[in-house]
Amino acid sequence: MTFLSRTLSLAGLFVITLIAGFGWRDVAKGEAPRIEDLQAVLAGKPAGTKELQPTETFVQALANVDALHYGPENRQELTHSAVAGMLSALKDPHTILLEPEAAKQFQEKNHGQFVGIGAELTRDALGAKVRRVFKNSPASRVGLKPNDIITKVHNSAVAGRDLLDVVNDIRGPSGTSVRLTVYRQDAEEPLTFEVERRQVQIQDVYGEVLSGPNSQGKLLIGKLEIRSFSETILAQFDEELADLESQGIRGLVIDVRGNPGGLLSAAVEMAARFLDNKVITSMKKRDGRPETFFSRSGLANGRTYPVAVLIDAGSASASEILAGAMRDYQRAVLVGERSYGKGSVQVVKPLDDGAQLKLTIARYYLPNGESIQRKEAEDGEVLSGGITPDITVENGPKAVQGDMATDKQLRAAIENLQSKLR
Repeated sequence: MTFLSRTLSLAGLFVITLIAGFGWRDVAKGEAPRIEDLQAVLAGKPAGTKELQPTETFVQALANVDALHYGPENRQELTHSAVAGMLSALKDPHTILLEPEAAKQFQEKNHGQFVGIGAELTRDALGAKVRRVFKNSPASRVGLKPNDIITKVHNSAVAGRDLLDVVNDIRGPSGTSVRLTVYRQDAEEPLTFEVERRQVQIQDVYGEVLSGPNSQGKLLIGKLEIRSFSETILAQFDEELADLESQGIRGLVIDVRGNPGGLLSAAVEMAARFLDNKVITSMKKRDGRPETFFSRSGLANGRTYPVAVLIDAGSASASEILAGAMRDYQRAVLVGERSYGKGSVQVVKPLDDGAQLKLTIARYYLPNGESIQRKEAEDGEVLSGGITPDITVENGPKAVQGDMATDKQLRAAIENLQSKLR
């Protein structure tokens, strides 16, 4: 008998023995022989195991929690934690679960509207500080101003409370009112405002003139700060840009520092204000087929003045699409620090309980074909990715964005534009 024949015979005898052993065990227990046990052993798994679908595994685990766990349980929290854990296994920081409240805020931000008073708040030791007041908002109509500090909402003190809790107290159904007690530095006594809650359009674009002919002989430079790329941003951008151009600006700074992005379509449309009928970005889904996005014709309106775009580590996604396209076509100089490097595209899928799945579905590429997707080492160090500015300038720790005295990046952008206009 050859070696191969002996080997096959021994293997066959082993399988027969296994079948007989497992079959006799099941028969002795008064059960029909279970072939899946043999399959499990041959696959290197303990007898009694079988492949389950994810839903079956979750149902089994939850049933054991219900039957045996000592202590209270929250079904929604268990479910959301399970989904979040599943998504974390994808090792994609941009594929996440948005729980109902976070999902609601995300949708409001993308839609560019919410019910409230129309003020952007930040933390302060005395309460909640007003950073900005939106145009034509209930807050602006009653006279609330930037740097006002809200110390009470109705009669409840604000100091030391979580900012999100304060915001939730200020918000409420449209048509109802909220009473705010405010500390204003130049006021002798605390001020009280009764503000009616209304549908408010989020102000994502802020325009201002930075220097003019009467300012040390410098030429007029405008600045547009873009906070996010929402559904309403284009109308705001066009309005603010038209206002600056009516004042005779000779150059423009577009500030997308700290802008996390938003709608890809908004970035493509905004680029069309400066780039006529150009490829702004291309996108590849997992099937590998590219989809190309062009800027529309006829929106640039012959603009020829120089542009500088401010970027930093907080500039991501749609901000990078705009900045990258402006750079690739040499329509703008990029000033600041390397951008974040978010070269992926997400889609949002709603769940029945109000939560949402935010899923990465594609990678996007700049007009020159570059992918800016960041790569990190295991310790979190950024190895590559993002957009490197043409002029690298780091702001100091005490710098305030938009403050000409401390914002070195803004000053560098203005100096570059003025050098082109001399």
